[in-house]
Amino acid sequence: MRCEPCTICDSGLGLKVKQPCRPSSNTVCGTLEGFYCLDPTKDGCRAAQRYSSCKPGQYISHTGTTSTDTVCSDCTGDTYSDGSLTACQSHTGCESLGLQEMKPGSPCRISQPALIWELSLKVYH
Repeated sequence: MRCEPCTICDSGLGLKVKQPCRPSSNTVCGTLEGFYCLDPTKDGCRAAQRYSSCKPGQYISHTGTTSTDTVCSDCTGDTYSDGSLTACQSHTGCESLGLQEMKPGSPCRISQPALIWELSLKVYH
């Protein structure tokens, strides 16, 4: 009987040790957190890839698993996502909060007159 070298689970390929090498069995590799398997074996994985990242304007419609990639979908209508959300959020009208939108899709900011008024209150109170 001939001994074989144990398989190395290369973290550069998105792998970690799932079951260590034993005299009677080879190492079994699994995927690192944030990776899915590209090349599955009977018990483990030979190569993995990092989950896809959703872009701003997209939401995560299906979270990645050890065997599937993340699926991104586009936000529709008057909704937004920075790419890290699992659902698109409704835009809040800045004006309804007494604030000003600096540029479309950006967070609301205090307008200059409101800022002066707010500072005046702090000085005189």
